Amino acid sequence: ELLDRLAESYSTLGIIEENALDYDQALEAFTASLKIHEEIGEDLHRGRELRRIGRIYYLRLNQYAQARQFFQEANRLFTELGHDEQRVETLLELGLVAEKEGDFPEALQFYKKAQSLAAQKNLQEGLSKALLYQA
Repeated sequence: ELLDRLAESYSTLGIIEENALDYDQALEAFTASLKIHEEIGEDLHRGRELRRIGRIYYLRLNQYAQARQFFQEANRLFTELGHDEQRVETLLELGLVAEKEGDFPEALQFYKKAQSLAAQKNLQEGLSKALLYQA
């Protein structure tokens, strides 16, 4: 319980630091939260932190290889957990990274995988995003 609250505090701090444009501090805070979640075996929250770290590398720092690594790890974790909504989101994020890297066929593959999973699991928001990203 105490470690879980500490991890959530780090996560909140990371969000604050990101909003304050201090991306190095945000990465440190999200990484601290990630490590605690690993330690206590809280995999869903671990995946969330992996996505947050990936988004900073993708959106804020334009370090696409780093972003890809974190999104792939999050996707593997969400696949293991059977958390389809988060899987759809990470597939879309992987597609966005591929698009930024200029690999449009790979981006399209990720978007189509996300579309297929979202349609299969009746995840309307994910399905809408997947279709939009392919437009």
